[in-house]
Amino acid sequence: MNFLITIQSFDFDNSALAYSSFLTPYTRLNSSGDGTWGSSVFALKKYEAGEDVEITIGPNNSIRIENDLCFSVNDNQDRIVPLIYPPEVYSQERIPNLKSEVK
Repeated sequence: MNFLITIQSFDFDNSALAYSSFLTPYTRLNSSGDGTWGSSVFALKKYEAGEDVEITIGPNNSIRIENDLCFSVNDNQDRIVPLIYPPEVYSQERIPNLKSEVK
């Protein structure tokens, strides 16, 4: 069963919006424009459910500057998903790349 996550955004002025996890690299999502609502849905993989998911906002490549952007994150039962606050620079754990040499 897939676990669906919905991100509703408002007034993002088309800033970049993305998510990533330990199994999924940086993946762009739809964000809202100036003074409008936008919505994106993505599915967590089997082993991602219950793990950290990173939501990245920015950079803003438009001529507008974010002033009061807001967003919410909900699961597939429309429950609000808790966020780590305040936002922080977070180094996601990654599956290690193992190298070996045959001698």
